[in-house]
Amino acid sequence: MQHGALPSPVSSSASSTSSSAVSSPMDTATPKKLAIHRTSPPPTASTAATTATTAAPSAASTPSPASSSSSSSTPSTPSSQLCAVCGDTAACQHYGVRTCEGCKGFFKRTVQKGSKYACLADKACPVDKRRRNRCQFCRFQKCLSVGMVKEVVRTDSLKGRRGRLPSKPRSPQGGAAGTGTGGGAHGGAGGGARECSPPSPPVPLVTALVRAHVDTTPDLANLDYSQYRESPMYGDGCDSLGDETDPSGGQSEAEKVEQFYNLLTTSVDVLKSFAERIPGFNDLCRQDRELLFQSASLELFVLRLAYRTKPEDRKITFCNGVVLAREQCERSFGDWLHGILAFSASLHAMQVDISAFACLCALTLVTERHGLKEPKRVEQLQMRVIGSLRDHVTYNAEASRKAHYFSRLLGKLPELRSLSVQGLQRIFYLKLEDLVPAPPLIENMFAASLPF
Repeated sequence: MQHGALPSPVSSSASSTSSSAVSSPMDTATPKKLAIHRTSPPPTASTAATTATTAAPSAASTPSPASSSSSSSTPSTPSSQLCAVCGDTAACQHYGVRTCEGCKGFFKRTVQKGSKYACLADKACPVDKRRRNRCQFCRFQKCLSVGMVKEVVRTDSLKGRRGRLPSKPRSPQGGAAGTGTGGGAHGGAGGGARECSPPSPPVPLVTALVRAHVDTTPDLANLDYSQYRESPMYGDGCDSLGDETDPSGGQSEAEKVEQFYNLLTTSVDVLKSFAERIPGFNDLCRQDRELLFQSASLELFVLRLAYRTKPEDRKITFCNGVVLAREQCERSFGDWLHGILAFSASLHAMQVDISAFACLCALTLVTERHGLKEPKRVEQLQMRVIGSLRDHVTYNAEASRKAHYFSRLLGKLPELRSLSVQGLQRIFYLKLEDLVPAPPLIENMFAASLPF
């Protein structure tokens, strides 16, 4: 009965339409299909409504491919999120600069393997997303020019560890390093952690200090040799100047002293720029910032000058990019120059790497001084830098091989204070000579510090 009753609606509907496209095979197949569906109860109106209502939200919640693609392609990538080397999309910073994964990997491999490249053109090849693989020499040079720091790349025993430092509990000095590192143990918890996330809190601080130093260091390609005069006697193997030789090119005594003051005042501006780039320094109160800078300015001047001066080179490069021969500085610097050069020789004998040196510069500035308004805040910042330096010395493969490296680095700070006193003595002596009045900046900064 049921099988015979069903074809009538189908035939009636077919006859009501004017189309003759429905053939007899379709008519005979329809009852079989309907008979199969009749084995289960037919859906009622309520169940059909329920099915429709449940299907509607799912359809609404699933965006069509066209809509999703159009929504994702609408916003353009901001320039701040592009690779500084090739212009490709960059998710985060690597080795101090926002770069893409490709340039990060290229820079890392180059530094770890110590690769040397050669440019087949004029060392000015374009480096962009499309042509970045054409000249490895120019690509690596651009990595350096935009500020990527070689010293941050892990080497030797830390290769392949995805930028993670060893576990803190393994280090006997790990507790002190935690002063400036809240939650460092969580950085490498995930097995798939990317190198763009800070592997350990001290690393970003060291990177920032290195960048502060590099950004305030004179560009070797644009040094000022306009005042450079080298004595011909040094070319004959002599090691001292004769009385009849004037390496200053006919400068008067007053001009030599004025040149000395010029070098100091221009250096003060550069050193202040370095101090302002130290993370946390600008968070200190204004009185403490001024006190710390005035107290440490001569120490920083000596430290950075000594680091730039190579023991075998007779040139001296100052903060403002001016290059002078050593003998040109004899008259104005006096015995202070001999102390600076001796300190430079000891610094280079230690083979101080740039990361440790940047930390040493920060510690020269951020240290206990008499008269601080908020000594606790200064001490906290100081301990952060010390912790970063300790971690660098402990975990960096090259630094860890140097015996007593950490204590020897900190031992340079008292030497700097002694050299700073020598500098004050020299300024005081030149004031007594009164050949040239001291600039107001020198008067304001050092008049109260003169120990006489």
